[in-house]
Amino acid sequence: MLKRRPILTYKYLLIVYLLLFAYISVNQSFAQYKLDAATERQLQELNGQQFREKVAKLYDSIKLVKNPAERTALASIIFRQTQQKDERAHINSLMFRKMHTLDDSADLFKEAEALAKRINDFDGICLVAYSRANYFLAQKRYDSAMYYLLRYRDLTPPDSSSEGYRNIINLMGDIYYYAGLYEEAKRPYKQLLEYYQKENNWNHYRPYVLMNNMGQIALNQKDTDGAKRWFLRSLNLATTHLKADYQHNTKAYIHARLAEAYMHQDSLDQAANFLAAVAAFPSDKVDAAVWQEYLWQHANLYFLQKDYTAAREKLISWRKFKWASEINSVELSKEYELLSSIYEAEQQYDSSLYYNKLYLELEREITTNEYLAQSMIILSDRNHELTRLELIKTQKYNRTLIISLIIVGLLLVSIVVLAYRLHRSKVALINQYLAGESKRTLVRNLPKHDISPNNPEVISQSEREKDLITQLEEYMDSERPFLNHKYGLLDATEALKTNRTYLSQAINNQLGTTFPLYINELRIKEAVKLITSGYVDGHTQEALARECGFTSRSTFIAAFKKVTGVVPSFFIANHKKSR
Repeated sequence: MLKRRPILTYKYLLIVYLLLFAYISVNQSFAQYKLDAATERQLQELNGQQFREKVAKLYDSIKLVKNPAERTALASIIFRQTQQKDERAHINSLMFRKMHTLDDSADLFKEAEALAKRINDFDGICLVAYSRANYFLAQKRYDSAMYYLLRYRDLTPPDSSSEGYRNIINLMGDIYYYAGLYEEAKRPYKQLLEYYQKENNWNHYRPYVLMNNMGQIALNQKDTDGAKRWFLRSLNLATTHLKADYQHNTKAYIHARLAEAYMHQDSLDQAANFLAAVAAFPSDKVDAAVWQEYLWQHANLYFLQKDYTAAREKLISWRKFKWASEINSVELSKEYELLSSIYEAEQQYDSSLYYNKLYLELEREITTNEYLAQSMIILSDRNHELTRLELIKTQKYNRTLIISLIIVGLLLVSIVVLAYRLHRSKVALINQYLAGESKRTLVRNLPKHDISPNNPEVISQSEREKDLITQLEEYMDSERPFLNHKYGLLDATEALKTNRTYLSQAINNQLGTTFPLYINELRIKEAVKLITSGYVDGHTQEALARECGFTSRSTFIAAFKKVTGVVPSFFIANHKKSR
């Protein structure tokens, strides 16, 4: 037992050492994932717009952190701050968490969009749509990327001077470009380049990306001269105008692309010079992606120079810059194709056939996916355009309908107002008639004149007519002969012992009417008496017409309206209301 104790002691010491090492390592790991104290204190003290601007700057700096776990840990610290302090800033946090950390929750987009809509943050809504489009572009889900980009475009006014709108145009070109729809990609790219040309703004990364993409499109379309023109233009402008920090990275990338263009024309010395220029740039100023491109082009150059061993070594170096999971299918296809060509040149046909088979299988898959993606993008774009046109049509229809409804409403209001006024005027006529104020004033109680031959007074023609009218009215009041529908002018002249012409002339001169109209007025007065006395409660208008001396209901209605201004039914209805 005593001999085994040292062994156990060593085991315990080893365990303690390992635990201590793990504790120190974890503490160091957590320490490097913390913001510095001044920055955390500043985040706690700032509020409002200043807080949001600080958060945006911190996220911009965290994007440059290469370690995914460290990037996620740092972003989580800011995430908790925005969650507690500022909803607008938290939209930015949700988008950063989705785009640049290890959190792959699909609900983050929905959560951010719901939050932006709830607080009515238009910029936040646009940010979510734009981030979604970029996310799906990175996932190579081009139809989804186009769908959300078009939604974002609908929210943004078409203004080329707006950075937001230029982002839309650029991203649309990128979706077309990466999906292999090169002709469609050229349009937005050229549109943006025209803006930078017009503004003479070449100290910006975007015009060089556009020109380089246009050059790559030309290479993909076997237009090597066109590609060289685009790359050389990009290089010349960058050399003259680009002063930003990323100038070395941009120029290094352009040199690598020019090397590829010259290799397409078998100008290997020129290609070697451009690759040597890439190697001369400061390594700390050039991104890993550009070095990968440099190594890839160098591998191709060695192959064309028949230095197959060096080509394989560069290919291995190129792979070291990438994790296997990061190599996309297009890059893998190119690698298989190059390896197949190298082994074929070395007469290692089995290896060549193996990689050629892998290349062809992958190329078929890529082509199928590319065609599918292209079809989905075009379909998405067309459907969105049809939806937009239908929406415009619906909006026009709705506007027309609303205007029509307003016009109809105004017409109805006008009709109601006119009807009301007409009703009021008719009621006024009824009241006026019932009050004894008819359209003309009948001659009543005229002074009687003795027209016997014994009266020496000379009586004028007018006075004699007035006397005759008085006699006529007294006769009508007492005998009421007008109730006989056959009563006429001859009957009146016989009763008054006068002649037809004289009586007719007297009625015209003194009453301003004719004998038939005078008789009708008396009959209407009788009708009004019957109405006001309740006769119509148990009798029809036909009975009322006959009772007043009319031969038919139609002549009664016409005469009633002429005298009172309203038809009998209206008169009866309003009289009943007033009782």
